[in-house]
Amino acid sequence: MSQKILLINLEQSPFPFDDTLRDDGLIVQASHCTLESFHLLRNQQFNLVILNIETPKFSDFGVLINLTNVCHVPILLFSKIVEQFNLIHALELGANDYYSHDIHPRELLARITAHTRAQNKDSTRRETTNIALNDVSLCRTKRQVYCDKQAIVLTGLEFELLYFLMANAGQILSREMLGKILFNRIISTSDRSLDVHVSNIRKKLNQACERQRIKTVRGSGYIYLDEPIYLTSS
Repeated sequence: MSQKILLINLEQSPFPFDDTLRDDGLIVQASHCTLESFHLLRNQQFNLVILNIETPKFSDFGVLINLTNVCHVPILLFSKIVEQFNLIHALELGANDYYSHDIHPRELLARITAHTRAQNKDSTRRETTNIALNDVSLCRTKRQVYCDKQAIVLTGLEFELLYFLMANAGQILSREMLGKILFNRIISTSDRSLDVHVSNIRKKLNQACERQRIKTVRGSGYIYLDEPIYLTSS
């Protein structure tokens, strides 16, 4: 079955890869209006969302925030130029990735395939597993996380990262492994995207109760602690 993509184009000029996507057999539903886009998301099923913006503005990131709250499929952000600050900010807000218009069309198609493949695999195994470790509980079927009985709102990618860490609690998971699982690519030592998502999860859990649950193992990766360490303010 062909993958269906919602293309939200907030730029005045056409999305440069529109024909590339369609020629590859992808079904593209285009929208130039945010209200229409959210209506489509509520009433149709999509495998992936593309948000194409001009120069990143506060309002564009507001659209991204709203998307992550209603959408449980990968969200890819595009603009003509990608600066590191905006890249990190977009990942912090829940984008799965952020590309410039300079990306090669074949690389783009390969990355879309990787994202949708991972999403499809996740959908087939989503019926498994509720996990509870100390004060944190995770329900995979309902996509809910509670910490100290408080609901924690995570993006789709943050949820999958926390699930994988909790499912392998007590084990060190390498950055390479986590990058392959989450992003479908090998992440370099200079790529901070994984670290940003881990930082976001820590902050959200610590808002409920300050404990060290996810530990960075220098030079190796991350480990979800079987017994969380209580943090004390100095």
